Amino acid sequence: MISYYVLLIGAGGVGLAALSLARTMFDAAVIVADIDPSRLQAVREAGADQVIDPTADGAARRIREFTGGGAAAAVDFMGAAASAAFGLGVVGAGGTLVVVGLFGWILPVRLPLLPLRQLTVRGSFVDSLAEMTTLIDLVQNGRQLRFRAGPAAGRGSGRPQ
Repeated sequence: MISYYVLLIGAGGVGLAALSLARTMFDAAVIVADIDPSRLQAVREAGADQVIDPTADGAARRIREFTGGGAAAAVDFMGAAASAAFGLGVVGAGGTLVVVGLFGWILPVRLPLLPLRQLTVRGSFVDSLAEMTTLIDLVQNGRQLRFRAGPAAGRGSGRPQ
């Protein structure tokens, strides 16, 4: 049974690798967003539970409907203003946006949304061989990690109803 939903933004090489990691490490449905139809087809074939073009009309609404209120987490492999804003728009209450990509720019955020929706925004950068070795070991041994979707339970927390 699916415990929660994770959105991966960007289906290039790193995003495709992240799909494999997410499917191995987490008990979650994995949604992948990209603007390139060929990349969406590749992640669909690699096992994504849902794929979406974030520029399509109603894309954020469709993700919120699919997840029952929003993803528990969004991981942005682009790091562009539009991709990060999309991620913030589809995480549910208590959700987390992790920015990995270094495309860069500015992220305008309505600051009251952070405490009102109990959102977390963080960056992630694997910068040591030891961290990468630990990650590979987790995946190779098929260990699942539990992800806390935040203090909110039920609707909007990224957890299925």
